[in-house]
Amino acid sequence: MAEHTLLKQEAGERIADDIRRAILSGELKPGNKLQGETELARLYKGSVYHVRKALFLLKKDRLIHSVPKVGVFVSGNPVKAPENAPLRKELPDRVGEVPENTVRFLTAENPFLSDCWDYVKESFCERFPFASAAIDFGVTPDVMTPPDIWECPSPFHKYQYDEIDAFDFSGFQDDSIALLSPKVVQFLNGADFLFCNPELLDRLGLPLPSWRTFDEQMEYLHAAVSEAANRPGIEIPGTIQQPVMRLNHTFYRIFADIRRSHFLRPEQFIEKYEPVFEKVTAFWRKFSISHPKQAQKNLTNFVEGKTPFFFGDSLYYGRAKPRTDFLTYPMLDVENRPATHASGLLLSARTACPVESVRFLRHLQSPSVQRCFAQKGLLPLRKEDFDALPFSSGRELLENTQNVSFFFHSREEQYIGMNIVNVELWDCILFEKSIQEALRNVLNLSKLYLKMELDKAVRARHENQAEIYS
Repeated sequence: MAEHTLLKQEAGERIADDIRRAILSGELKPGNKLQGETELARLYKGSVYHVRKALFLLKKDRLIHSVPKVGVFVSGNPVKAPENAPLRKELPDRVGEVPENTVRFLTAENPFLSDCWDYVKESFCERFPFASAAIDFGVTPDVMTPPDIWECPSPFHKYQYDEIDAFDFSGFQDDSIALLSPKVVQFLNGADFLFCNPELLDRLGLPLPSWRTFDEQMEYLHAAVSEAANRPGIEIPGTIQQPVMRLNHTFYRIFADIRRSHFLRPEQFIEKYEPVFEKVTAFWRKFSISHPKQAQKNLTNFVEGKTPFFFGDSLYYGRAKPRTDFLTYPMLDVENRPATHASGLLLSARTACPVESVRFLRHLQSPSVQRCFAQKGLLPLRKEDFDALPFSSGRELLENTQNVSFFFHSREEQYIGMNIVNVELWDCILFEKSIQEALRNVLNLSKLYLKMELDKAVRARHENQAEIYS
């Protein structure tokens, strides 16, 4: 099946036509399984919504059928259409499987959470019988046909708020919806954890973690990894965690000092943050802890019992749990608090069902939904719901979680945090860059970036004024 660039109004019909031709020509035979929705969306350069509309049309024509939890298959003995006959009757533009008053929600695909999303849809329809929800899975929203609500699954997600025209809650007088910023609704929290193999730790003669401070955490890890490194066949633990997360809320102070750096000499900036940079990189530098790009290999080593630890987070808990039994222990930041990060939601300003969407946002923040996801290892918004979490080790540390988890509040914070501060920290860890040089780069590169952004904003304002008065 060829790839197509799809027109917005005809995307579902075009996908259906192409698959229909493949079936009627014999290219796809009875019993053949179609690709998954995500793969079909990639193949046709459309969205999962368009693919679902196409499948709806093909099922209506009885050319395909679904087998629950298995997939979609070509049905037997399709009736061939006469030559030159239209492949299907003309249908109204809005035909599709998504009824009116349906909230379209986009989130990253995670099979471990599929039953949670089923519960979200079912409970929402029960609570609001005149509305429904459709859950799409993907990373980047279609800018032309954006979902009503989009989940940004981590604070590291590329900022696309302006691109999808997110609704600004600034003037919305409703304190029943918790916000991370005027455009970002709070959903769930992730946390950095140490995944532990208790059996392998016991064989190495190592205790389970029980730290209470960042320094105690580093002392334990230093002793444990030193012992593991001396044993043949034991791998050094790997990580998916980013060093900027060990700074956690300290990053906000670094960012504020960068913004007012004309009041701060470079030597003062370096002196102020050198101890912090040293703390968050020392252990990782000593043991050459691997970069997150090797996350899958690191996770495989852990589930196969080749390493006693994996430096993971709440989302990776779902990847590892079905494959092995392990314990988790919260990892602390330099302020001796659990390193937590927020998952945010954006409401499209162009939604056709704004009231239903706001109700859906409230539903996602409700205790029943929050506790459902908590059972999968994600931190709920309310500490009174923490008892639903599937792990108990270090639970008292989670009580010290800050009221608002780490999140980038602006494009500038995100860029400086991930593309400058985080990269410089990794350079210290992987390439032995000095802390002083890294901090000097952080300050200079950040100032360069902010100046360029300011220049672009000023230039755009001048061009706008020139257009108005010309």
